[in-house]
Amino acid sequence: MSLKIADIIQMPELRTRFFAGRQGGGRTVRWAHVCELPDPTEWLGEGDLLMTTGMGIPGAPPAQVLYIERLSQAGLAGVMIGENMQAPKDLAPLKKAANQLNFPILMTQYGVPFSSVTRAVIDAGRQEEFDRRNAINRLFVSARLAIEGLSLEQLVQRLGKDIHADLMLLDPQEKKTVLVAKKHPDS
Repeated sequence: MSLKIADIIQMPELRTRFFAGRQGGGRTVRWAHVCELPDPTEWLGEGDLLMTTGMGIPGAPPAQVLYIERLSQAGLAGVMIGENMQAPKDLAPLKKAANQLNFPILMTQYGVPFSSVTRAVIDAGRQEEFDRRNAINRLFVSARLAIEGLSLEQLVQRLGKDIHADLMLLDPQEKKTVLVAKKHPDS
């Protein structure tokens, strides 16, 4: 399972909350990185979570709006700001723009190392890779069993169970469904 912005909020050890853009909580976080530059999009891109002490966040209201618009247009997953650090005191324009764009802004309590967030992203990626490898191994076992005499129906049922999905076998020439394998509720 990919790590989402909302998942970060659910991790008590990260002591993080939504500041704005809660509707974007379903965005996938592929990486988390610190950047204090005025334009982080030069270094970060799609799916990245920008972590900042706030040094690069402009103080002027129009510049705050442009800052968030740039991050959103670049496809970043969101921005995480360390509380009580170096962000401007008035972040109302930033918050308003983020809410309009459904762009998540998170506030993380002072004292939470940004490296903890990066580790959470890495751990989620490792779990996803582990799950993917297990699914591939189950497919290989099913394929071997098919060679050893599983019927077509048994093979499709087993493959559906292996990948945790409903499967349909279609005959393209007849344009009809040949076999339907429903995912087992326990898988």
